[in-house]
Amino acid sequence: MSNGHRLRVMTWNLHGSKGIDQKPSIPAILEVIREADPDIAAFQEVFRLPLRDNVGALQKGLGRPLAFFPAMGLPAMGYGCALLTRETPVSQRTIPLISQGEPRMLGEAMLEIAGQQLRFLVTHLGLDPGERRRQAEEIATHMRREEVPTLLAGDFNALLDSPELQPLFQAGLVSFPQSPATFPSPAPTVALEHFFMTPHIRVERCWTLPTTASDHVPLLTELVL
Repeated sequence: MSNGHRLRVMTWNLHGSKGIDQKPSIPAILEVIREADPDIAAFQEVFRLPLRDNVGALQKGLGRPLAFFPAMGLPAMGYGCALLTRETPVSQRTIPLISQGEPRMLGEAMLEIAGQQLRFLVTHLGLDPGERRRQAEEIATHMRREEVPTLLAGDFNALLDSPELQPLFQAGLVSFPQSPATFPSPAPTVALEHFFMTPHIRVERCWTLPTTASDHVPLLTELVL
């Protein structure tokens, strides 16, 4: 049952915190995030390495919890996705996905928001359509195991109506009808980032923010739990 609580959520492929000029762009990324002020933000293509710690830089610059989900590397170090929240997640885990080439994963965080449980999932699907289809099927199977309000965000490397993403709709998820284009910046023409959610959640609007801090622009949504 909805409790009417509003959330602003972002998903953004940070391109390893490099701008379109291939130079480090953490200050510009921080500026965009501060301006948008999301309650939750899902990031893809982030590093947590001794000499390239995107996660640590974001945590220090924003002063907020940031959960890391490695696709490659060790549990607390490597390359993958991250999730910015206002409160520390109740729990989190990384679920490997069937992949060819670059390893892919599904990051899961259980959040407590306004007295309601929310399962937040973040992912970055592969480059091959068949690979993406198998990964979407895995995600759909995982989601069916537990009935709880769920929001899935990420870079799906596919349009919303692509055949490979249909398993997510078949699992009962819904999405904003027309996601704005997110790639490539600064003048995106293709919508690769999306939000999927269980019917418990109502999306009111989606929009992007112009930036050259990454080769993608951030996608934002306002929703009601």
